[in-house]
Amino acid sequence: MLNLKLAIRHLLKEKFFVTVNLIGLTVALAVALVIISFVGYHYSYDRDVVGYDKVYRIISRINNGTFWASTFSAFDKALEDQPEIESYTTFYKNDEQFDLLNGDRVVRIKEPVYGDRRFMEFFGIELKSGDVSFLEEPNTVLLSQQAAANLFGDTDPLGKMVELKYNAQDQAQNRSCRVVGVISKDQENSHLKYDMILSKYGHYEQTLNHIDGMKVYGAYVYLRLYENADPVVLSDKFNSLLEPFIGDAHGPPLEAFESKLQPLSEVHFTPGLIRDISLGVRQSHLDILLIVGVLLFLTALFNFLVMDVTIRDTNLKQSHIMQIMGSSRTRIWLYHLWRVVLLVLIGGTLAVMVVKLLRELISGLFTGWSIDFGDSGFWLVVIGLSACIVLVSGLSDLRNVFKKSVLSGSRLNSSVPLLLFQFSIVAGLIAFGLLLNKQLNFIREKDLGFNPENIAVVRVSGPRNEKINVLKEEVLKLPGVKSAATAQHYPGFRLQDLNLELGNQNYPFKFAMVDPDAINTLDIKVEEVFSENQEFSIFINESFYIALLKSFAQEDIVAGNFPGSEDDSPEKIDFFVSGVVDDFHYNSLYDEVGNFAFFVQSPKDHHYRFLLVKYEEGRALEVMEGIDKTFSIIYPGPAFEPVFLDEQLRSQYESEERLLSVTGWFAIIAVLIAVTGLFAYSSYLVRRRTKEIGIRKVNGALVSEVIVLLNKGLLKWVAVSFLLAIPFALWGMHEWLKSFAYHTAVSWWIFAATGLIVFAVAAITVSWNCWRAAIRNPVEALRYE
Repeated sequence: MLNLKLAIRHLLKEKFFVTVNLIGLTVALAVALVIISFVGYHYSYDRDVVGYDKVYRIISRINNGTFWASTFSAFDKALEDQPEIESYTTFYKNDEQFDLLNGDRVVRIKEPVYGDRRFMEFFGIELKSGDVSFLEEPNTVLLSQQAAANLFGDTDPLGKMVELKYNAQDQAQNRSCRVVGVISKDQENSHLKYDMILSKYGHYEQTLNHIDGMKVYGAYVYLRLYENADPVVLSDKFNSLLEPFIGDAHGPPLEAFESKLQPLSEVHFTPGLIRDISLGVRQSHLDILLIVGVLLFLTALFNFLVMDVTIRDTNLKQSHIMQIMGSSRTRIWLYHLWRVVLLVLIGGTLAVMVVKLLRELISGLFTGWSIDFGDSGFWLVVIGLSACIVLVSGLSDLRNVFKKSVLSGSRLNSSVPLLLFQFSIVAGLIAFGLLLNKQLNFIREKDLGFNPENIAVVRVSGPRNEKINVLKEEVLKLPGVKSAATAQHYPGFRLQDLNLELGNQNYPFKFAMVDPDAINTLDIKVEEVFSENQEFSIFINESFYIALLKSFAQEDIVAGNFPGSEDDSPEKIDFFVSGVVDDFHYNSLYDEVGNFAFFVQSPKDHHYRFLLVKYEEGRALEVMEGIDKTFSIIYPGPAFEPVFLDEQLRSQYESEERLLSVTGWFAIIAVLIAVTGLFAYSSYLVRRRTKEIGIRKVNGALVSEVIVLLNKGLLKWVAVSFLLAIPFALWGMHEWLKSFAYHTAVSWWIFAATGLIVFAVAAITVSWNCWRAAIRNPVEALRYE
């Protein structure tokens, strides 16, 4: 207890250094807690699923195109009795939204799932009330707690009938379903999102059975394998398993498709799959955040050690007296350890309080995520970080206490490497933040090859709707509308993959089905027009055209005179090119521009699901109001919910924007932590050299000379820390930029600006203390000499 009392007395004595130390420690611990908790939250995704490490889903693609998260519905029958599979489930999702009605109460269902009892058991979904077995009965439904509360209030919903309004071609069509259960909890840390689970038997059974025999990606299939099963071997069998069920179905041969097993552990970290159930995150971004968190923690740790050395050095006389009076080295070490433990306890408590107070701000910074203070993992992180600081500081004390003598003098020289590492971390964070900002500016200013500005995308209900052409004609009459086009696909929305097989050569390409006005509405430059056909034409991009010209003459490309087989038979493939458009970025800048084709078809015979509306600058509100009125007349059921194309494209880089914001704030915090440590350290150094400064001034030294003398000792190490940070920062920058097919360059000015910022901050921090010491009356320093 005596050691504890001495530690408390010492902390109260050195209020300035203790306060500065606690500020840095509290802020860094709070930030580290937030980052580690956020990263841990994402790495915990789907771990509640039984046999997590043995669960896979089937993803498919055609001709080396982009993988789809959905696959063939025929797998539901094809996988029966396979020895590698312990259990599996097939379920379905619909892109369309529903209105669920109970009298005058309406709930918008955005994420419906069609499943059965196997689906519930596979994912371990529990019910708050009801019986999962009833999902095997036709026209039954399970509601989320939120949906049940909105529809029925405090009334028990079990056995009640609800009307499901599916806004397809028949706008008045409602379907009755019976509520058989309420789901116990939301799947917060699961990629599987749903707000209603419908039985796949009944109203939708015919549709689902129809796609069983089609080569379409209409189902989601998840498997749980036995312990020793090889997923690669099973994947290799997929096409042969499917052959009896869809081998003769319309479409490309099964050999053109690739289906494979994706581990459940990778699902949340694989963004970019077509028709994925939920948006994933890039693991590289989480890794960067984790590195930032670790670096901030190290900054705080080094800062703590520097301040701890400073505090102990001010108390060196007391340690001398304790040893002279017979205190053992162990007791002296325990005294220092108690002081560290008290500081860490106070800092950790304050850090948790800060996180609680700033919970709303943190939730906004991390787009809706908030820390769960009831999670044991959070408190383990608090304890682990605190214990790490105590352990490192305690070991550092132990090494010095058990030297030959405690009287050996000051240990401040050991603070130099700590300051060095601190400012190296600060320099690296600043440099990376500048690069992030430069890359995002590059993305914002990059010429995409088309103009997404002032384009609204209106989605119609149902997969194909004959009324969309009526909507287009009416919208074109509205003031402020420059052009309009219908499309099945458009840049920023999922595209389709095909393969053009010409003899021995394959030309995989992506395509979009559009009407003749789409290319003009998107403002894509047409390089050449070879022929005009109002009913059907193919426009390919420049990359595709150049690739074809390497093997075929222009006249053959235009006429579609390609060899149909390796023996150059006269059989021709029906792929004639009507024109060439400029290359444009139909995907994000993560992907290279490859082969692309517009299948342009007459709107008379094709009823697409999207209407693209180009409007005049500054008239968005007026045009949207006009479209809303027109839309409500033609489609009286669904709500008008336009999407602005430029915003949709920007949303592809939301994670980068968030990463920039987080890194920027945390770089500022790292600077502040390092500055507080440097300020306190320089204050103590100046205090130690007070008499020396007084003597120099008495002997005629100028204020500027004194400032330079005091400054150069610390600032040279700041310069060294910046030089040390450059190679590591360069490596990290290049590694991150590799994920982009199109990216900015790592410019010299990033490091010049970083060096300037670091040196300026350090110089201002140190110079303030140096200036105060230099202008002090030397008589005060030498009064008692």
